[in-house]
Amino acid sequence: MIKINTKKFNHLISVSKLCLVFFIFTLIPTSAISKNLNHPGQTDFNVKDRLAIINVINSYADDYDHNNFSEYLKLFSKDIKCTVYTNDSEPVIVQGEEFRKFMKGLRLSALENNVGPLHFISNLNIQEQTSRSAIAETYVMYVPLDTSSLDLPEETLNNTKITGTARYIFSLEKDLKNIWKIKSYVIVAYESFNRSNGIRTSVLSHPNCSVCEYLVTGLRNQVYYDIIVKAVNNGTKVVHQY
Repeated sequence: MIKINTKKFNHLISVSKLCLVFFIFTLIPTSAISKNLNHPGQTDFNVKDRLAIINVINSYADDYDHNNFSEYLKLFSKDIKCTVYTNDSEPVIVQGEEFRKFMKGLRLSALENNVGPLHFISNLNIQEQTSRSAIAETYVMYVPLDTSSLDLPEETLNNTKITGTARYIFSLEKDLKNIWKIKSYVIVAYESFNRSNGIRTSVLSHPNCSVCEYLVTGLRNQVYYDIIVKAVNNGTKVVHQY
């Protein structure tokens, strides 16, 4: 017969449960827990990973602009996929080796035309972050700097203008060497306003019509237009403007 001290036994069970719970939690590293950042002020994420992600995105612009192309290509995974959306056409998709050749050709073309590309990244927001993947969004402004006029400050200033803006959505992953890389990204390009791109027309074919109709052609898809209508009497005085 074995005599059991139930009080002591219950105590051991409690200690065993405590140890078991502690053991289970120590088996699950905090970096493996998914972080869907529902609030930008959350702090339960891996800070080293966060800094690495931000550095990769900043290097996307910096390495390209400084023509560090070998380092630039290291920012991407082997099967990198880039999708570009513009206002008036179907999305352009380049992937893998095709992407690398395309970007290299684009950078060489800039050099040949004395263009120093400047990409300004702003409003960077890490939307999701786990131990192996992340999604980030940022706005980018593009300035094609004329490198042939860098020794002429006034001319350089006059020619330095923002010619494009876009929203970038990056999908990143950590590879087997624990290096963060861009797996895919989407560029949503916005057309900069230019008054000279407007359409001006004068309807004089039916000057005596009471209900006039005119078909405006040449408009671009998914682009907003302001329509200004002026009406005159006898061609001398503006009586209505919309």
